[in-house]
Amino acid sequence: MATILLLSLSGSPGATTAGLALAQAWERSVILAEVDTSHSSSVLSGYLRGQVPWQPANVVNLAVAAARHGSISHNDVWAQLRPLDADTVDQATRYLLPGVVDPRTSTGLGRIWADLGQAAETFDSAGIDVLFDAGRWDVDDPRTPLLHSADAVLVVARPSLSATFAIHARLAEIQASLKSVGHTKHLMLLAVDDPHTGYTATEVAATLQLPLIASLPHDPASAAVYSDGATAAQRFARKALPRAAAQLVSALRTATGRNRGLVDAALSTELEGL
Repeated sequence: MATILLLSLSGSPGATTAGLALAQAWERSVILAEVDTSHSSSVLSGYLRGQVPWQPANVVNLAVAAARHGSISHNDVWAQLRPLDADTVDQATRYLLPGVVDPRTSTGLGRIWADLGQAAETFDSAGIDVLFDAGRWDVDDPRTPLLHSADAVLVVARPSLSATFAIHARLAEIQASLKSVGHTKHLMLLAVDDPHTGYTATEVAATLQLPLIASLPHDPASAAVYSDGATAAQRFARKALPRAAAQLVSALRTATGRNRGLVDAALSTELEGL
């Protein structure tokens, strides 16, 4: 498939929970990369319940490698991966690139984002897809190279009035940035249902004029497995959220295939004009 970027333009809608649910439902080998620089790794402390050492592997070490070598490579990224569902990286099919330990260290990460996007492409050619959990997306965000290189960009949001206003205020900026690299159609809405907001995902998508890739169900017990490492219920894969995540994987396969076709066609047109 490809590289997927999950981001939030409003509050804390559960991008990390969505990313973990996707990773666990993924059909190929996959890397969940925590590139949210606003707080320490929530996967290590939540889903993995602090049972994996915070050192030495994390995204900050990539900045150290970049300072030492001038850039980061596929091997530099591989050295920072930890398994999500196996004891060793060699046996794993799902991997974690842990996020920052201390958000104050994130100021030195600006140099790695373009290299990390390029490294993700090399993983893809090796049969490993990459999910970037970006968390809150800032104005003039330094992680923009990841936005530009992603095959699909998912705005994760709850279907509320406040979230819709917050997204609408930032949407033109994101769309212009994607348009600059010919990726206008890569932007989609991933809704996280909330029965208390009074709005539906379809209504929010229509208001924002964004294609709705999926709406994840309100399933607090299953969400707690991903966000807090809660014990999974029997036949967990049949619960609402895991089932929806599996359906989302299928929808993303279709969407990224379409998007890659659009990019290839645009590139062919440019080459013909040379």
